[in-house]
Amino acid sequence: MLSHDSQCPYTIQHLYTTNRSRTYLIREKDEFGEYPNIYVKVQLDSHGQQADVIILSDSGTGLNVPNENDTIPVEMSADGGVAHRTKEPDRWNIATFLELTLNPEHALPYIVITTHCHYDHICGIQHLLDAQTDMTVLSSSNNPGYLTPWHNLQKHSLCGLLGLKAPRYDAQFVGDAQKIYVPKGRSERRELPITAIHTPGHTPDSMSWYDHETYTLCVGDMFYERESDETRSGSSGHWAREPPQPVVFTNDSQIIDWNASMHRLLDFVKYENRKLGTDSGQSQHAKPTGYRQDGQGVLVEFTERALQGEDWSLITGVPSRRRVALCAGHVTIATDAEFALLNMLAFMLRIQLDQVPKKKADDKEGKDDVWLWDDSLSSCAVSSGNTKDASEFQFSVRAPWSIIHPASSTSTARQALPLPKSRNAEYRTMIQRMVSSAQPHDEPSSLKANALASVSHSSVMADRPAVKAASIARKG
Repeated sequence: MLSHDSQCPYTIQHLYTTNRSRTYLIREKDEFGEYPNIYVKVQLDSHGQQADVIILSDSGTGLNVPNENDTIPVEMSADGGVAHRTKEPDRWNIATFLELTLNPEHALPYIVITTHCHYDHICGIQHLLDAQTDMTVLSSSNNPGYLTPWHNLQKHSLCGLLGLKAPRYDAQFVGDAQKIYVPKGRSERRELPITAIHTPGHTPDSMSWYDHETYTLCVGDMFYERESDETRSGSSGHWAREPPQPVVFTNDSQIIDWNASMHRLLDFVKYENRKLGTDSGQSQHAKPTGYRQDGQGVLVEFTERALQGEDWSLITGVPSRRRVALCAGHVTIATDAEFALLNMLAFMLRIQLDQVPKKKADDKEGKDDVWLWDDSLSSCAVSSGNTKDASEFQFSVRAPWSIIHPASSTSTARQALPLPKSRNAEYRTMIQRMVSSAQPHDEPSSLKANALASVSHSSVMADRPAVKAASIARKG
């Protein structure tokens, strides 16, 4: 970990080293309370001798604050490989911090992978543009009209709502299951060990990526944990404890697409884990912990073993062998990807069955139907002496009601889609079991139907991407 005075709004830590690359995490303390994760991969040339390109996953909120200090104290492990100078920049932004730590004088070109277009992921691009860096910006080709022309980006990035200006950049649109290449004009154009995966749902342009060298899947804002050791410690003590972060859905989100993308990622991760010899049937991990089903029908999370009638529980524990890790645009840095995907899918189903405490929430878009679903809102979670600490709950969600329950909205025409018999049969069985045992707090007649309808849509949409998921793995 690079340590510094409290004035600097960034931290950097070393995550992985391979014979071809070094990967770092930069965290940003911003005025909006987003605390975005910015992943930086310093890729070596084809001979593995020297760095020749820097890959960024997102760029932060565009923070740009004055710096009144002259020097920076550094503590970095010997194998971290961070370059640094004793003179600090006049202002802190993502460009000056990268120049200080990883790319002196911006000598190496940048490839910026935008996981989606929201302001807290793209606004740092402007500072890289201002620094006249050699930069290529990559975005999903799923819906180019969502990002262009610029006034669409200004709207959909939420910059307009916050009084910000979206950066003006020319994106290269990346196809689904497409490998990333070193840009033309360098000494050599070669394939990089990263595959882009279209995962619409949070936004139409949401794009995940998979690093075949480190077996890491980055999902952007598809989902993330509400807290982690890193956020509870304030990025290892560099600032105060960060507030819990809910997974955010906006009025542009589509829960049907999100469900399909989550299932597609789950199929892909299972495929990769089988290649690594660490699928869920082979991996040795700690005994799952959590709450069993109680008299109110309240569940915490589920394991795949629940399909065989065992207790519902939170999946925890560290596998004994290498498996695909998951990182996200907030909070989550490196966790077991398969278990995280399963747990988040279960949490969303509990929301749709009204098994998660909720309350009305404020929203940046100024809508009045936005809710927060969080197990820590339960009176049991805050009562003294008989429950676990609220920090132990894994997920929370903030979203418009109509996004989470699309079958109750007249704006969708897809609720009548039939359920394919050949797809997600076990998952469908699990949901039906949850529905039959559920005792929702209110609106019981619509909630059960909505949950089943949502899963039906997910299964229909997942029927096509599932084939593509195997294709992604083969290309890796």
